[in-house]
Amino acid sequence: MNMNANVKYELSQAGQLAAIQAGRTATQYVTEALEVGNLIARCRVSASGTLEFDGAEHQIQSNRPKLDAPPTCLADVVVVVDAIRAQRQAAHDAAGAKAKAEQDAKLALVGEHKQVFDAALDILRALDCDAGAGISIYRNDPHAVRLLPVAVFGVLPDLLYVSREDVAVLDDIIAGRSKASAERKAQVAREAADKIAAEIAEHGGFVFPVSAGMCEFRGRNLWQGGQTVRWVGTFTEARGIDRFLDSPRGEFAFGVAGLKVGDRIQGGGYEKKYNGKRRHESEFFGVVVSVRDSEIVVREYPSRAAALAGAAALAVANA
Repeated sequence: MNMNANVKYELSQAGQLAAIQAGRTATQYVTEALEVGNLIARCRVSASGTLEFDGAEHQIQSNRPKLDAPPTCLADVVVVVDAIRAQRQAAHDAAGAKAKAEQDAKLALVGEHKQVFDAALDILRALDCDAGAGISIYRNDPHAVRLLPVAVFGVLPDLLYVSREDVAVLDDIIAGRSKASAERKAQVAREAADKIAAEIAEHGGFVFPVSAGMCEFRGRNLWQGGQTVRWVGTFTEARGIDRFLDSPRGEFAFGVAGLKVGDRIQGGGYEKKYNGKRRHESEFFGVVVSVRDSEIVVREYPSRAAALAGAAALAVANA
């Protein structure tokens, strides 16, 4: 008994022209009943109980084969499907074999590069944790490592191929260097904070050098880099500046000879761009604690209100 199945296939441009000439369905995607013959095992039964064959289901990639002529039976479609599948499977196998050969070649270098890599690790262990060794690890290939610069490690192969265990050792060394660097920076920050606290405890504020009556108020992170405009002025109210300190054009030094203990000062800086917008803006507030020919002591406050309160407290303490 001849049986038909609903077959889904795709026609190429040539196949569509041939279908028109044969009086067949000439759309690009076609579903039609075709005689199954002895290929019933290649079909599946649909939910409605009919036999179906979809060329896309039999491909490595999910696209149907393109036929250059309308099929007369299922066998015509299966021949094309199997040929394309065999071609794609061959390409897939060839790509896999090539990738395996490349990986085997890399693994063969692991032993060759072992001694060089161990020597590089010894150099890295001996380096100061903040020395810029420029380490790069290629994670898309877990065996490939690049070690730079030449000034540190010497001339090495562009890529060193090492075992996963040796890569893990390198990771541990890098992690240890990062941890040591972070701890050192934290220690430096603590020492700087302790030094500032000691300076404030001894002098009552930040000590800035004064030369010829001019002070730059530098060294205490009051300004930002890239600023083209800076100013310092005195104030006595919640708003406004009473007087701007004299500053030579093009210089970031300010005349402090006229300041006295208890004066409240505010400083600001920014870079003015060509479009009028500002960036790198900063400001600070402070109260003058003492003034000498060679130095001025300023107690920094977080806001104008805090500076006004600090000046009032200083006046009471000095009364």
